[in-house]
Amino acid sequence: MNDDGSNPRQLTGITSSDTNVEPAWSPDGSQIVFVSDRDDVEALQIYVMNADGSQQAPWMPFDASHNWSPAWSPDGQTLLFETNRDPGAITQLYAVKRDGSDLRNLTQTATNESRGKWSPDGKQIVFVSERTGNRDIFVMNSDGSNVRQITDSLEDDLFPAWSPDGREIAFQSNREGGVTSVSTS
Repeated sequence: MNDDGSNPRQLTGITSSDTNVEPAWSPDGSQIVFVSDRDDVEALQIYVMNADGSQQAPWMPFDASHNWSPAWSPDGQTLLFETNRDPGAITQLYAVKRDGSDLRNLTQTATNESRGKWSPDGKQIVFVSERTGNRDIFVMNSDGSNVRQITDSLEDDLFPAWSPDGREIAFQSNREGGVTSVSTS
C-alpha cells in the first residue's frame, strides 16, 4: 500500500492452508523476500518475488526444515536467515548468496542462534544467542568470525536492531522498561 494507507494490494495468493509472512524489501526496492509454507505445511521456506508480486519462486532448493526471518545484506547479494536444519533441530544462522549458492552456517553452535540483522555497512551481524544459558545479544563479523557478547543478563534480550549509523543496537528485554539500547563503539 501507499505510505498513507491507500491502495492496498495483495501480492501473494492464499488458500486456506497457505502462510505467507515476514516480508522484507531488497535494498534497491525491486524485490521482496517472504516466508511461506505453500510447499509443505511442516517446512517454512523462503521465497522471493518482484515488488509487484510477480515471479514468485523459492530462494533456494526445498529443505524439509523451517527457514525463516530473512534479512537482505545491504548490497542485496546475500540473505541471512534462521533455520533448524541442523541435528537436534536447534536454530542456527545461515547465509546464502543471491543465486542460492554458497549456503553456510555462520554460527555453528549447539545452542539456538536467532534474529540476525546486518549492520548498515554489511560488515557485522547482530543476533540473539543462548550459548550463555540465557538469551543475550551478540555481534559477529559477516562471515561468522569474531563473535562478541554485547549483553549479559539473566533476563531475555531479544530482537536486536542496528541504528542507521551502526553505532548502537536497540533490543527488546524483559528487564524493567522493556526496550534498551547498547553502544557498539
